[in-house]
Amino acid sequence: EDVLASPSNAHEEKVQGAKKRALPSQRVRSAKPTSARRSAPTCGESGLFRAAQDGDEETVRRAVDKEGCDVNARDSFSWTPLMCSCHAGHERIVRFMLERGACWRGLVDRRGRDARQLAVLSGHSGVVRCLDAFDREQEAEKHHAEAEKEHPLECFCQHCAVVVKGTKTDHKKHLSSTTHLFNEHRGGEAAPPFYGLPPNNVGFQMLVKDGWDMDGGLG
Repeated sequence: EDVLASPSNAHEEKVQGAKKRALPSQRVRSAKPTSARRSAPTCGESGLFRAAQDGDEETVRRAVDKEGCDVNARDSFSWTPLMCSCHAGHERIVRFMLERGACWRGLVDRRGRDARQLAVLSGHSGVVRCLDAFDREQEAEKHHAEAEKEHPLECFCQHCAVVVKGTKTDHKKHLSSTTHLFNEHRGGEAAPPFYGLPPNNVGFQMLVKDGWDMDGGLG
């Protein structure tokens, strides 16, 4: 009986050994789905609406800044992502979308309500203050830009010995210009005028002898 039983025992040991050897490969195959789940999927506009409603700021930022989703997109109820955040009371997301160009004036849902009205109906006074504060900032910047156009700023540049007129942008352009940088590198002295006449030129010497001021020009 012992002799007859030994072949079957040996066969069972071979089967068990084969199963044990198969375990590492099985673990490798099961690891593939785990690594695939680590990559964050794209959310798209539908995901942006859901994240704006749920207060998922990280997903909202990724959808807008990295995926380029439209912050003024409309769903089947004519809601925008901003409306979802205002209705849910997520102030940080509301501020973020406003800074990215989200509009609420003139955009209403099917019942004629804009984002501010949805925040008021939901009792989110902080969101209402956020919308109003952002509006005031935009108006202040608009009036400031219009005032600069009507009354341009004047600033005397000591390095170039000229008066720079215009807006702050014009002043910044002058400060980054080649002429200004060259004069600034010279130690604040403006570059002398050049008329293409050598000092030994007879006409040039006659002008200097008669008291001609080189810095005054030829006119």
